[in-house]
Amino acid sequence: MQIKFIGTGGAFDHEYGNSSALVSMSGKHILIDCGYNVYPRLAEKQVVDLIDYIVITHLHDDHAGSLATALLHRKHRSAVHIKPTILYPNEEFLADVQAFLAFSLLKPDNYAHFAPIQSVQGVGAIETTNLHAVGMKSFAYYFRENDELILYSGDIGQPELLFEFLGRQQAGSIRVFHEMCFANADGVHTHYKKLIPYLKQYEIYAYHLNPQMAPADNPIPLVYHQPAFML
Repeated sequence: MQIKFIGTGGAFDHEYGNSSALVSMSGKHILIDCGYNVYPRLAEKQVVDLIDYIVITHLHDDHAGSLATALLHRKHRSAVHIKPTILYPNEEFLADVQAFLAFSLLKPDNYAHFAPIQSVQGVGAIETTNLHAVGMKSFAYYFRENDELILYSGDIGQPELLFEFLGRQQAGSIRVFHEMCFANADGVHTHYKKLIPYLKQYEIYAYHLNPQMAPADNPIPLVYHQPAFML
């Protein structure tokens, strides 16, 4: 199993790209999020045609803003004539995603299949609604293959829920890709000091930030500085 980040920045860190990643497992490719500047990077890297599945953490523009464009590319510009499948954690979020896409695509079913996340072995979701933005549905995702587990946090201000989940899992290798901020974000994003207690037990890498803003006492490795995790 492999994860490659398309971008690692926050909403306003456009030079680092909106945070998004491509997970490869069991011969399939799963795109996590497709923010407003993700599609151009996917096209530049010539990986739009590789996408089999898509999961969305939440519907803020830096996480879903170019999703419709990526789907349009697959229908009209791609050599692959198979619609990607958007996996949804629950029916309520499915309705939100379809309504969001309908503004651009009118009939989203013409551009993507939609399937419950349980239909793909090894992929699961953890609901984090209200832990990033009050009233907005949001989800973390995890991917399991053989004895390996990858957790992708999505935007979240309080990490305890995710590490409680990990504490119940059995896996030989657990890698955590967690959003993070360096300033007080009023609970909207996870302050780096909240992740420090988990470093002894878990392999953690941080994203959704500007690496130039990292303070000298930050011990959390940044995805941006890990070439093995960058597309």
